[in-house]
Amino acid sequence: MSYRQLMKFTEIMRTVGYTRIISLDNFRKPNFVLISEILYWLVKRYDPKCDIPYKIETDSERVEFLRKVGTFMSRRAHINLNLKRLYMSDGMAIKELLKIANILYDAHRAKPMQVSEQLNTNDHKFITSVKNVRELASEITDIGSTLYDAVEKEPQLRRKRNIAIQQQYSLYNIRDYLREENEVSQEKIGQFLQMKEEYADHEVQLTAAIQRREHETSLLRDRLRRLSSYKPAHLIEFQKRSNQMQDLYLQYTESYRNLQFLEAELQKHRLEENIEIEAEQAKIVQLRKHLDDVAKKQMLGGASVGGKFQVQEDDKHNRPTSRRRPQSSNLFGTKPAPAGNFDSDEDEETEEEETDDDEETDDGSEYSTGSQYTSEGSGSIYASDESSGEYEEDLDDEDSDGF
Repeated sequence: MSYRQLMKFTEIMRTVGYTRIISLDNFRKPNFVLISEILYWLVKRYDPKCDIPYKIETDSERVEFLRKVGTFMSRRAHINLNLKRLYMSDGMAIKELLKIANILYDAHRAKPMQVSEQLNTNDHKFITSVKNVRELASEITDIGSTLYDAVEKEPQLRRKRNIAIQQQYSLYNIRDYLREENEVSQEKIGQFLQMKEEYADHEVQLTAAIQRREHETSLLRDRLRRLSSYKPAHLIEFQKRSNQMQDLYLQYTESYRNLQFLEAELQKHRLEENIEIEAEQAKIVQLRKHLDDVAKKQMLGGASVGGKFQVQEDDKHNRPTSRRRPQSSNLFGTKPAPAGNFDSDEDEETEEEETDDDEETDDGSEYSTGSQYTSEGSGSIYASDESSGEYEEDLDDEDSDGF
């Protein structure tokens, strides 16, 4: 063991992280405890999952420990250790320990990038070799099937081979066999010569057909060249019409887009108009309903009063500036009787209903003023301006007759 190797070993152990201080004097004399401890630490450093027991109390346990370490390193790291030198535990054991320590030192010095690049190159090589592996697998399968068939026929062939080896052939038999084989060969040669002649005839025929086809091809090529150089008279007009058709098509597409846009806008406008018309109709229906309610109230309020007072009330609301006659008394100083025959109690009820009717007409004056329509089915008639005027003229005639 040289001094240089011993220094290198101590530096490597310090670099890879061995905690115990190793001196140069530790290996001058055999020290199995130190060697076994360093060896066990290196193995654990290489593979932390190894299950080698560290028992070195007796000689048999030491031998078993060294044997397991040697087997483990040979299988995992492919390192062959000299167990005799390790068992001697002197300076010669350092050479065996350096085999494991150098691997750990190289792994410690290796950069992560180098490791990753190495892995990538290995993956690339593996990927490129996949195709070759598949081809070899198919070849191995074919060869294996052929070999299996041959091995299956081996018993029969062995028997025939043994018979052929044990049999003694004479020269006459050999001559007859060769003569027969020669005749068979001559027949095969004649067949091959005949096939050759037939192939020659076919070759001549094919050559003639090829030459004929080449001549026809040259004629057709010349005709094609002449036809391609010829321009019909209508070709220029056709090109002009095609350009015009293209322009017209562009105009058509533009007009079609505009038409579609205008139709869409018209549909939107009609939809908005329909919405507005529906809203107006809803308002009209609501207003008619309100007017019907007011008319019903007026009809119910004036149904118990005579026609004369009803006409006068309508005339008061419809024609505020028209000439009115006093209702309190006539020319003879008596109060006019309402239309129809009523008792005294009915007169009081009629007066109360007239007051209620006046209040209702005052409340609904906005809608009753100027309203002129007739509600059929109920039998009530609302007098217009003309009917009120005729009624006043009749009253004037009656006054003149009374005088």
